[in-house]
Amino acid sequence: MRHFKRAGFVVITIILMFFTALGGRETCIPEAVAAAQSATQEEILKKAAEDARRMREEAEAARKKAEDEAAAARKKAEDEAAAERKRKEDEATAARKKAEAEAAAARKKAEDEAAAAERTRQEAEAAIWKSFDTDMTLVEGGTFTMGCTPEQKSDCKSGFPSTQEVTLNDFYIGKFEVTQAQWWVVMGNNPSSFKGDNLPVEMVSWNDVQEFINRLNQKTGGNYRLPTEAEWEYTARGGNQSHGYEYSGSNDIGEVAWYVNNSSSATHPVGANKANELGIHDMSGNVAEWVNDWVGDYSFDRLTNPLGPSSGSNRVIRGGSFNINTSGAKVAARTRSAPDDRRSAIGFRLARRSKEAEEEAERARIKAEEEAEVARERLWKEVGVSFDTENVVFVQGGVFAMGCTPEQGKDCANNEKPAHQVTLSDFYIGKYEVTQAQWQNVMGSNPSIFKGDDLPVENVTWNYVEAFIKKLNAMTGGNYRLPTEAEWEYAARGGSKSQGYKYSGGKNIKDVGWYKSNSGKKTHPASTKKANELGIYDMSGNVWEWVNDWYDWYVSGAQTDPQGPSTGSYRVIRGGSWYNDARNARVSTRRHDGPDNRHDALGFRLARSLK
Repeated sequence: MRHFKRAGFVVITIILMFFTALGGRETCIPEAVAAAQSATQEEILKKAAEDARRMREEAEAARKKAEDEAAAARKKAEDEAAAERKRKEDEATAARKKAEAEAAAARKKAEDEAAAAERTRQEAEAAIWKSFDTDMTLVEGGTFTMGCTPEQKSDCKSGFPSTQEVTLNDFYIGKFEVTQAQWWVVMGNNPSSFKGDNLPVEMVSWNDVQEFINRLNQKTGGNYRLPTEAEWEYTARGGNQSHGYEYSGSNDIGEVAWYVNNSSSATHPVGANKANELGIHDMSGNVAEWVNDWVGDYSFDRLTNPLGPSSGSNRVIRGGSFNINTSGAKVAARTRSAPDDRRSAIGFRLARRSKEAEEEAERARIKAEEEAEVARERLWKEVGVSFDTENVVFVQGGVFAMGCTPEQGKDCANNEKPAHQVTLSDFYIGKYEVTQAQWQNVMGSNPSIFKGDDLPVENVTWNYVEAFIKKLNAMTGGNYRLPTEAEWEYAARGGSKSQGYKYSGGKNIKDVGWYKSNSGKKTHPASTKKANELGIYDMSGNVWEWVNDWYDWYVSGAQTDPQGPSTGSYRVIRGGSWYNDARNARVSTRRHDGPDNRHDALGFRLARSLK
């Protein structure tokens, strides 16, 4: 509005000046004023409209400017935010890559260190394996006086044996007692009470040591063993370089031994004390050492490479230990312990034959194998188990009553009832119980208590018999097996030729079987009693016989080729034995035993199907 008023004033002023210039003609002023006012209003309106348009344009321009500035500000803020995000992302990426690189480097370092540690471990382990060979010292053979020699002085009164002359061949013996590190690489454990890789292993029984030696020999192909007692003492005395010391390497025990006065009641690293004349350490003190021999008295005879007694209850221990007094560490001192005993003061060292002895032993082994093969072939021909020889009986199938039949009288036990009908196919069965010679021929061993080639094998479990049969079938291509219980009883009764006897082959047990009253408390050779109707021996007495069936009570009803229960806890045994009375030798008597049980009155015979 101020603009409009100012414009109108200006217009009026111009009009008045115009009229004044005309000479003051006052009469024209009103019209002029009116005209001017009319023109002025139009101009004012026009001007106002123009101004309004301009102001709108200015406002629009201002608004657009403000929007542009706001947009620019937003854009700037967004760009700055994006740049900040990018910077942070780049920093995070850089930090992540740095961390990943550091982690990778750490992993690589750890892997390298682990690989280096593994190489070190393998090298150390390889060195330990190598040490079994490198630590062995050759001891040249010779003759020496073993036992209570003069330098042992009054200590011989402490139960030491008399002397004996011994001659030994060359052999190798360990320079050191076997260490805990050596035991660990072989056995994967360390039973010792005092821990340390280079300490002697202890808390190992004689039996544990044998397992160690077996594994060591399997791994290395060596022939390591424990030294004999004679080899041990000869070495402790210094062999053929001996100076006749009381202890191994000196007359001063403190120079060569860890014993009760200097050990602090503990073992010490091997080889820490002075060696003896042969360069061998700790044969006096540290730990006492198992040797191979059973304990026994020395002989007054001159001996060559003595091995000690063939049996016994205790094994010899030599050398004394960290907790022993001076007399126990002398070279002739000997003590004993049960082979399963373990103590923190007992360890061992290894020995093996010399190269020449190994070659001689290999020649002897080859010769022995050749002779054994010849013997096996001869034995196979003479006492073989083939069912294609005179050792077989063909049993024609048929129908029979199994169990408590009338001829058994009042001797029947409840597990023999009810009597039931059984139909069997043809089969073969052994004429004799399997003998010890036959077992030896197949298995290479003889577990029997009563020894004799033609005696029945006994002291065999059902599972052991199955192993025998498996091996026999592999050797011969046969299909041997144990008879079923039904086959066994049918054959014992005489099969299709049965005369209905109470015992297998007769009414009088003394004629057909070895039992309690006539056996002399032992087994007897096959075929020394009367055969039954089928020509089969010892199905009453001598030894009980395993059959194939699991044990269970009989069921009534007819059966064809029965195999017995599919599972169970016990296997059936039949026929009685040298140990039992006549009642147990009847053809229907049945007992049972665990498949892992064995005793000196339990054997078996074989069978085979026709197909």
